[in-house]
Amino acid sequence: ASAGHRDQTFTDSAMQQVSARLHEFDPQGIGNSTWAASMLGTTVRDLYYKVWERLGDPSIFVNCTDKMFSMLVSGYFRCGEVDLCWRLFDRAALNKVNPGIAAIGMWLHRCRHREPDAARELRLMLLFAKFRPCRHLMIIILNAAVMRLVELGDVDTSSEMLSRMVADGAGDIVTEILQEKTSLAVGNSNGHAVGYRLSALFDWHVPMRIRGSARCDYDKECQALRYVLATAQQGDPES
Repeated sequence: ASAGHRDQTFTDSAMQQVSARLHEFDPQGIGNSTWAASMLGTTVRDLYYKVWERLGDPSIFVNCTDKMFSMLVSGYFRCGEVDLCWRLFDRAALNKVNPGIAAIGMWLHRCRHREPDAARELRLMLLFAKFRPCRHLMIIILNAAVMRLVELGDVDTSSEMLSRMVADGAGDIVTEILQEKTSLAVGNSNGHAVGYRLSALFDWHVPMRIRGSARCDYDKECQALRYVLATAQQGDPES
């Protein structure tokens, strides 16, 4: 699969064997098989559904690594099993499993650029923020989610989200700028782009500390990023 060599007869024969013996595979083997099957274009479609059933085993699902999730997401999207791919996201969110940046990035690209879905996009951004190992990164991602809501014309939900952040003491200078701008537009929203209440999506609090420290491994980088986001002017590289 990595070399891009294709032999349909051989591929389908191999994937039939994989499908029949999938119960013997560990999480890494399941991820590799899903990726390879999609790359080689197998016609053994039931393999993808057997993978989904195998992932229903908690001992398998909770031991999935970032790499495995990325292979599953890319494999499901590539072979056209889009519904299974989104069910995979729902299962990860429900079980509070971190699927990793690569998988989240592919899901985000899909629901923003390929098949626009504001509710899924916001869910992904909130999940992405929730699993960051740094409080500052959480706040940066939440600010980005607010800006996306404003871009979609959902000012009321963006204002509600800012209020939640402030209540958790989770804000920075960018948050303050966003509050000032959205406060002037509250009531002029184009409707709820996310489709349902924010409380159903943002059901967690930004912690004051992570791993017992108010700082993080990327504290200097986060401070630099916050400064850039607060001072940069569009179209002005020097700013």
